[in-house]
Amino acid sequence: MNRLHLKLTIAVLLAAFGVPSLAASMADFVRPAPLIDIQISPDGEHLAMLRREARDTLYVVKRADNSIVTGVSSPIGQRFHTFRWANAGRLLIEPAVVLAGHDRPLPTGALLGFGIDGKKNGYLRRSRGTDGAQLYQVVSVLPADEAHVVVARHSYAPADSADTSLYARTQDALGLTTEVLAAAREGDGYTAVACGEGCALANAPVLERLNIFTGTSEVLVTAPSEQGEFVADGTAGRVMFTGIDSGLVSIFETGAGDEWQEIKYFSQYFDLGATPIGFDTNGDIMALDNLVDTLGISRLQRNGEVKSLFRDKVADIHELVRGRNGTLLAASFSAGFPSWYYHDEESAFARTHKALRAAYPDSDIAITSFTDGQREAVVKVYSDKNPGTYYVVNLQTRKAEDLLRQIDWLEDDDLVATVPVQIPTRDNFEIYGYLTLPKNTSDTPPIVVITQKHPFSDRFQWGYDAKAQMFANAGYAVLQINTRGAPGYGQRYTTGSEAELDRWTDNDIIDAMKWVGQQELADVRKVCLFGAGRGAYSALLTVMRHP
Repeated sequence: MNRLHLKLTIAVLLAAFGVPSLAASMADFVRPAPLIDIQISPDGEHLAMLRREARDTLYVVKRADNSIVTGVSSPIGQRFHTFRWANAGRLLIEPAVVLAGHDRPLPTGALLGFGIDGKKNGYLRRSRGTDGAQLYQVVSVLPADEAHVVVARHSYAPADSADTSLYARTQDALGLTTEVLAAAREGDGYTAVACGEGCALANAPVLERLNIFTGTSEVLVTAPSEQGEFVADGTAGRVMFTGIDSGLVSIFETGAGDEWQEIKYFSQYFDLGATPIGFDTNGDIMALDNLVDTLGISRLQRNGEVKSLFRDKVADIHELVRGRNGTLLAASFSAGFPSWYYHDEESAFARTHKALRAAYPDSDIAITSFTDGQREAVVKVYSDKNPGTYYVVNLQTRKAEDLLRQIDWLEDDDLVATVPVQIPTRDNFEIYGYLTLPKNTSDTPPIVVITQKHPFSDRFQWGYDAKAQMFANAGYAVLQINTRGAPGYGQRYTTGSEAELDRWTDNDIIDAMKWVGQQELADVRKVCLFGAGRGAYSALLTVMRHP
């Protein structure tokens, strides 16, 4: 649905229910925030800022006087998926494309080098077209080696279409590749095309040390199996590889000049296992494990033993925080409000992060980047009423420097709180979601239930949601429910056949609405189901099954 149709649809809904008019304009809520991310250089002297408008533009700003040093924009039809400082004067950028059916731009597997001195800018690696793809992924920067980074090269068979322009990969929340798509140019954009055997891997992945100035590289090691992901430490002296072959997961380790050593294997479909995510400051192998129900943090021994360090009873580990050298510092998880696990409770990072959370009790604190040695960090303070405000924080002195706020055109009075809810279902299960209630309403408000666009691969999370705020500002209660099948709540939340999950999705929506009505939080005689993608199908199916 394009923006005009969205505006017209919402206008019809408002007129039909006869609710109060918007205090802020509808355009204020649907207008996207142009600021995407801010990252600090390793020496702390510059900031890189990504803005998303007609194109993506990456600006480099000198902290001493806030002057713009340089900038680069994405090509028409493309975006910047990620960027990071390789050293104090050079950035690495992963280009991306927007494909129908995907909410976020997908990385193409190419790599761009961009120097703040304007020298040697351009592609370090391109993904090929009709003869197959070579997709590259940054595995590790090397803080002690300013000329190189470590990248993984994945080779894929050619697509069925001869008009393939590029390839794109989809990733899960932790950055692991889940699917590869071939894309062809269509006007100013791209569209997905058929892939030979699902864009099958052509060769085993290779780990390379890439010169970020010249584009030359040397092979460090070839993976022991054809499909999987690499993890390397900050020197590339130790490498892990998690390989998947016909449902069998094997974990390997190698050191400089050593052969691969298999330290653990398990069945992807029948066993509970662990996946390496990096190393800690002691050099121990850190992993995510699902040895019970939820995804937790563990230490993986060389004899294959998995020692659990932390696990929440309800929520999976969702996001990892690593130092500039790749070591694990913390992880976030959330069944309602965000919570945190600190790998070293007494570290400067942990103490500062806890202090920031205490200083902003109604917000959460995300970390975008660190300087060398974790002296300073860029943090993003965000909440249900604030998409994000950026600061530079000194982790030793805890002194904070104001940067930018993502949106400044909405007043605090225009926004309302979003509260986590936990709802019992007809079969004695508990589902999770979020409720946003309008303010200044004398009557029980009508309710808009927003269904998840990708209910089996994505979920609603606490934070600023423009649609929820827009409806609440117009006088509606807003319910966002993570029906069964949604990730992030452990195995029990996703276990079941496709038919069972489909039925539970429908029933969970109904049970959630009944619960809201029983609590007298909204008038469930006036309900609108609002969704796109799979969520639109779910909305229509629920109405058909429960007229």
